[in-house]
Amino acid sequence: VYRLIPTNMHQLPEKLSGLKREIEARFDGRLDSQKRQLEGKFQDSISSSQDAAIAGAVDRIQPQLKQVYSYIDEKLAPLFQKADDESQSSAFSLLSLRDELKQHSSEQNIKFEELHSSLSEIRDNIARLSDFQSQLQDRFPPLETELDTLKSSIDLKLAPVQAS
Repeated sequence: VYRLIPTNMHQLPEKLSGLKREIEARFDGRLDSQKRQLEGKFQDSISSSQDAAIAGAVDRIQPQLKQVYSYIDEKLAPLFQKADDESQSSAFSLLSLRDELKQHSSEQNIKFEELHSSLSEIRDNIARLSDFQSQLQDRFPPLETELDTLKSSIDLKLAPVQAS
């Protein structure tokens, strides 16, 4: 603690200045401490106000959300049922189509086998016809010469008749 009555007057400004600094430091310390306390209380108050506001909003919105969810469930239940029914119907249709395709494929395989055997017969017939054709071609030159001879003899016999 400073003594207010200085022993030397020339020390008075220094002592007053030191006292002023000490008072300012104490005052600044108290202000900082009170400021921190007020800021903490303010933050706590803001936090609790936010929590209370959120809780109040949740309490007000929750019944409405339950109604919306109920409404959605009510509207979606028939759609889900219809989708399930369609899915089962589609599965049955797919199985039916698969069976029909298997049957059709089997029938086509039988027809292809019949066609293949018919092609073998046709190939054999073509081979026989080819052989027959070559046989005819082998006989054709003698027939041709014979026809030419016959034609010449007819022309000779008809020449006197045509001249008259």
